[in-house]
Amino acid sequence: LIFESCSDFFTAKKPRRNSFEITLMEGDKKVVLWSGIKKGPPRKLQFPDPAEVVSALKEALKS
Repeated sequence: LIFESCSDFFTAKKPRRNSFEITLMEGDKKVVLWSGIKKGPPRKLQFPDPAEVVSALKEALKS
């Protein structure tokens, strides 16, 4: 694990088809690191570049 204190979970509601969001949650604070919900077509825009997500995570953890 890169971040030992991290955990993951999935929402209980039905997910959107063919896209998703990556959200960092810390206590009551929520930061959307990446969202593909309003992206595309083409479909490939609905999935993140890993480097973009890592960069957003590093920025969110600084604040």
